Amino acid sequence: MQSFLNTFKEFLYLFTELSVLFIAISFLVSIINQKYEGIF
Repeated sequence: MQSFLNTFKEFLYLFTELSVLFIAISFLVSIINQKYEGIF
């Protein structure tokens, strides 16, 4: 049971990091799109 909890915690941590990374990338992309909207 303990090992399962540890694995779950690690998975949750990894998932959280990926989510944060994904949100940050989406945020940057939206900012870039707004900046260069007049060009394209």
